[in-house]
Amino acid sequence: SDFREEDSKGYYGLAPGKTVGLRYAGLITCDDVVRGASGKIIELRCTYSARGSVKVKGNIHWVCAASATAAPLRAELRLYDQLFDLINPAAAADWEDHIQESSE
Repeated sequence: SDFREEDSKGYYGLAPGKTVGLRYAGLITCDDVVRGASGKIIELRCTYSARGSVKVKGNIHWVCAASATAAPLRAELRLYDQLFDLINPAAAADWEDHIQESSE
């Protein structure tokens, strides 16, 4: 399995608080495990980050267990970028002049 609730030495898959590589996508860290009324795990809440220079021991392949004819799951993704065109906008005389034009 690619997920365990209890992490152990020698296990390179995803566990609460652990970061692994998501093949061809980047890194994910398991932040929270959500359970249904029956106590069964229904959701994993994770944080995504680009690969960068972080070394991880495990890489997982995430595949939907539903049949190929099932509709894909919906997800909301929010991408954030640098708001200012300066590293330290507080040092500028007028910081408002340094907001990225592409910011919404």
